[in-house]
Amino acid sequence: MNWSEYQPYDQAQQLRELVRQERAAATALPPLSPEREKRTRVITVTSGKGGVGKTNLVANLGIALASEGLRVGLFDADLGLANIDVLLGLVPRYSLAHVLSGERQIEEIMVPGPGGVMILAGASGMSSLADVPPESLHRLIQSMDRLDGLLDICLVDTGAGIGRQVMSFVLVAEEVVVVTTPEPTAVTDAYGLIKTLKLNRSSAGIFLVVNMVEGPVEGQEIFHRLQTVSQR
Repeated sequence: MNWSEYQPYDQAQQLRELVRQERAAATALPPLSPEREKRTRVITVTSGKGGVGKTNLVANLGIALASEGLRVGLFDADLGLANIDVLLGLVPRYSLAHVLSGERQIEEIMVPGPGGVMILAGASGMSSLADVPPESLHRLIQSMDRLDGLLDICLVDTGAGIGRQVMSFVLVAEEVVVVTTPEPTAVTDAYGLIKTLKLNRSSAGIFLVVNMVEGPVEGQEIFHRLQTVSQR
């Protein structure tokens, strides 16, 4: 975006612009092989600090993408403190806890949400899910392959920080959206997350959303600050 030409507009218009950019990027890519055409595109939305608006961003972006005719799933990967179902006013019968226990396959827990999105709910208040054993977490991530052919895009909403569980979902994504706010601690933690991602040799594209800004200038300043220190 050329910031000198920026004109204020509402959040819905911003989301529509993100959708337009997603479609333009998709058409610019070379054709996929028949084997890859059915693959679900995984985009992980994460942050270094909590309370920056990840879940609201995931919900709104998912609904915006679904309105363009895409099959979108919202995967709540904040397993022990999941809340995307609460945000959307849903009470799913099954959650990712049932996938981890082997009671259900991942596609069996999907429930329809507002705007045509599909919800893969986590479980809130379950301490056993706050620290899932590595082998169980690996099986859960592998089970996401079963979404191929069912979803075009899976938006993964992680917890905050750089813990093992968060990074496991970040490192399997094709694209990572890092969310921050102008708060200095949130910016510092966003940098720590980006640094950790690159130290783990991730090839994912990294995008930054600066939430809760007073205007475009503040967002641009924070972006350039993070860009400069990351390049160093």
